Amino acid sequence: MPDFSTIMDRDFGEIDPHKGRFPQAVETVLFFLLLAPWEKWSTMNEVDWRGFRVPWIYCLDDDLFVSPSAPPSADTLSWEPHTYTDYWGESIEVERPIELRLIDSARGEMLEFSDERWTDFKSALDSELLQPPVMHFVVRAFLANGIDEFMAHLTAIEAALGLQTDHNPKARKLHHPNIGATKRVGVRLASALDDASAADLYADLFNLRSAFIHGRGGIEKISTQKRVSARRLAAMAASALVTQASQSTQTRERVLGELLDKGAQLVAK
Repeated sequence: MPDFSTIMDRDFGEIDPHKGRFPQAVETVLFFLLLAPWEKWSTMNEVDWRGFRVPWIYCLDDDLFVSPSAPPSADTLSWEPHTYTDYWGESIEVERPIELRLIDSARGEMLEFSDERWTDFKSALDSELLQPPVMHFVVRAFLANGIDEFMAHLTAIEAALGLQTDHNPKARKLHHPNIGATKRVGVRLASALDDASAADLYADLFNLRSAFIHGRGGIEKISTQKRVSARRLAAMAASALVTQASQSTQTRERVLGELLDKGAQLVAK
């Protein structure tokens, strides 16, 4: 007999903070793909920096007693007019799924990226460095639009390079006491990317985030350049963390502490 008391005690409204929109295998592959520089390959960042979308996924159930559902129809995709010249030189008008156009070299660069990074990526997945929800927010930014996308990019950076102790004044006194919580993330970002300007760019983008959250009047529209910059910083931060995770067995606190030391010297120059 089923234990009805256990069923009744269950909280059906609880939130699993680690559950994504898609199955974990799909989210993991999306995370890997999003480490690539799609915004560099896109020919129209003002329309969309993404090189692909995920309109739907199809899952199979290995339970023999569950009838498989029909795969979604290709007719559910967005289509666009397309004209091509046939063998006899006549123009033929057809419809095809909408493409997110990339530069000509993107295909070759993506193959090169996949070959170089996949092995390191797989070895990094179990690392403590990726235990915070870095993957969660990188994928959320890809799936979101507008301000939600922008916010997810910045949260991904904070998840990658921030520590809970950053917000503890007593803990900060023990290590670079004059660097506040937000600036610590920017300094580590500069260190991870070996680019002092990354700290200032992160601070600029974070101020936009704060202006939106705290309701300051007159918040400016977020330009394509800043939107793409937020995306690029998030991808580069995650990528740097994956590289570090594949090469180091140090604790997350130790790695981020060393990034803070190096970054503090870098931005002070």
